[in-house]
Amino acid sequence: MVLPRANNLAEHIADKLALAIVTGQWPVGARLPSLQTLATEHATTVPTVQRALAALEARSLVSGRRGSGFTVLDPEDQAGPEVLALLILNARTCPNRATKALADLLELRRWIAAGLLRKFQRGIPAPLFARFEEAMERFRTAVETDADTRTIASLEHDLLRALVRAARQSAALAVINVLDSVMQQNADLHEVFYASPRSTLRLWEGIDTALREPERLADLARGFENLLESFDAHLV
Repeated sequence: MVLPRANNLAEHIADKLALAIVTGQWPVGARLPSLQTLATEHATTVPTVQRALAALEARSLVSGRRGSGFTVLDPEDQAGPEVLALLILNARTCPNRATKALADLLELRRWIAAGLLRKFQRGIPAPLFARFEEAMERFRTAVETDADTRTIASLEHDLLRALVRAARQSAALAVINVLDSVMQQNADLHEVFYASPRSTLRLWEGIDTALREPERLADLARGFENLLESFDAHLV
């Protein structure tokens, strides 16, 4: 079992409980064991379990009611993109759901990328475009010098972040950050995503060209989304 990096015991327990929920070990509507039972199972204290359950509630995985304990919510209806990350990181435990989660996250990334291109039809402010160009140059250098896949992954997400910041789209940035977190914690995904990093570089060079020709961005966005879909199909 692979869990996201936890900074303390409460977070670690929350991650373990979250995995049990998203993999169906606790069905929707089930009531979690009592605080004392969970504390005993995890060899910790009740206050630590309370913090873990508060974290689960913040993720919209459970709902707590005074005197009634905590009830499991439907992760597909209630939870955020971090649930997709949890499934992908535990592909060996739930391969089918992990594959679906990765496909969903990649599809969302395609929508974001194409949507950003459309948003820039009126042009992109010069200072923001300069930041994108700097990130582009770092990514190009990493690919052309055969940098390791973790470095390439990180630099590609820097490129996406540069576009998102230029569009002032904080919600999209949250999704990009989730995907980056998944990539940084899973070496296998690095190898799959960047088996052909020069192909990825060509995709970004196409974006770079498009940003210099804003009047063509709408048409280019449609073609780019189709190209990304074909590219992503080889990853899942």
